[in-house]
Amino acid sequence: MTENRQFRILVVDDKQEHLDSLKAAIPVMLSDLGNVEVETRSSFPEAELELGSPQSHYDAVVLDVMNGDPATDGYEPTQGVDLYKRLREVRWVPVVFYTGLPGQCDGLHTPPLVAVVSKDEPSELFEQLRAALESGASRTARELLHKLDSRLRGFLGLHAAPNWNAYQKLDPQEIERVLVGRLAAYLRDWDEPAKSGESEPIGHVAVPASYYLLPPLNGSGFRAGSILKHGAEWWIVLTPTCDLYTNASTLKQGEKLRSPKASRVLLARLSMVDTHPKIQKFLNDGSGIGEARRVLSGHQDETRWFYLPSFLSIPNLLVDLEFLQTEPHSVLEDPEWERIADLDTPYIESLLARQSHWRGRIGKPDLDWTIQLNSLKPEDPNQP
Repeated sequence: MTENRQFRILVVDDKQEHLDSLKAAIPVMLSDLGNVEVETRSSFPEAELELGSPQSHYDAVVLDVMNGDPATDGYEPTQGVDLYKRLREVRWVPVVFYTGLPGQCDGLHTPPLVAVVSKDEPSELFEQLRAALESGASRTARELLHKLDSRLRGFLGLHAAPNWNAYQKLDPQEIERVLVGRLAAYLRDWDEPAKSGESEPIGHVAVPASYYLLPPLNGSGFRAGSILKHGAEWWIVLTPTCDLYTNASTLKQGEKLRSPKASRVLLARLSMVDTHPKIQKFLNDGSGIGEARRVLSGHQDETRWFYLPSFLSIPNLLVDLEFLQTEPHSVLEDPEWERIADLDTPYIESLLARQSHWRGRIGKPDLDWTIQLNSLKPEDPNQP
């Protein structure tokens, strides 16, 4: 049993017998997780008001899709789904639809954060609730919001306030853009060290999560650094973002689409790290650690390679700047080319600079450095 764990679950259903049954059963069935407290509401509007409150701290919500009898009360059988969609705007909390109309929730089942369970399967409800609580999603969301709120207040006081007179020379949209960009940089450069608990700048040691925007950015189209998967092959876009699309856009089925600018897109192949001979040697017998490190760091004579560390669905990969190919711009709209993630700053800038250096380097014969170093020594007057 997990010690000192506290969970709160809200059950929303218009049938009092269902509420009473679940309020009694859920704490018992999930008692091994810790202390599980269950609150109940029979009214959707009441539940929405409570969940929308900043003081609302629930770890999961059990939600029926219909409140009342549509034949007599005029309720729509999609009320619960509509409530869930509104809640997403104000509260990030796992939801388990527990309903006699599971078909109303088509397309929403994405466990452990959204699950759909028929009222004919009460044991499945407990399993889905267990998965939701064990995910820690609600706790993570609360901690992140608290941290962001604290950092945002600090940012506005320390950075925005002293420069507000200068900002007022800009129009409101420009002020917003300046503040968003400055805030993004401010948030990017802090971390919570495990020991001190005080905010300090991130040092020179990165973590794999800092490399990627995953899932990739929506609404802005592909960009330099977009990581693609085509079948079993991995690729990365090297065409500069400004060359991928024009500023013009068209509407297609209500969606704004940017017009292509480049007719072809430059891609670099990504290979699995363990296929590189120097990495293989290290993995096989532990020797050559220096050579392996040079490959991963792209040091000097290994600038052909750019290492991308494993993170979530992305395996350990090497960008091969010697294996380039162009594809028609249409591949960016081809569903067979799946966009997995976007490389984040400053790694995309570093990769593009590496590519420019690799393709633009000029070879030259080297001097005999032993002779050159010896020539720098003072002449020995005792030598004839």
